[in-house]
Amino acid sequence: MTMTITEQINASLGIEDIYISIRINDNKTSDVISNMPDKYKEIYYSKEYQHIDDTFDYAEVEQTKVRFPNFLGDYYSKYIAKMESHGFYNLFCFSFVSDSKLISCIVTVPWKPVDNQKHFEQFREVTLNGIQSILEDFKKIKVVKKIDLDRH
Repeated sequence: MTMTITEQINASLGIEDIYISIRINDNKTSDVISNMPDKYKEIYYSKEYQHIDDTFDYAEVEQTKVRFPNFLGDYYSKYIAKMESHGFYNLFCFSFVSDSKLISCIVTVPWKPVDNQKHFEQFREVTLNGIQSILEDFKKIKVVKKIDLDRH
């Protein structure tokens, strides 16, 4: 039986309830890889949420700045409300440049956040390690420097 990309990422990272979505942009192409549950991916594309999902764009506003796209944070949109109605909540997002590519990351969980800063600190290392692993193992992109995030 062939594993889905979600199952492959979860097996590689050893996590299941922290979802990392990554958009990789260079001057010519844009590619997304994610370990969001396959059932949610089906909903996302069948309801054409990709046409209203502006979370990656929001993550790219200020590179290396951690942002909080949820009902507690600094950004809320029509798409985020729809995602939350399906039981998924963004914790934080950010972007950085590596190997001449703009890498945007969104961290999502299946529970309602209560303290953005606390959750960022709680999941920072597993997220950064997960992003590096996903980029290197699944996209063959070497993260050339430590991901430095400005929380201010």
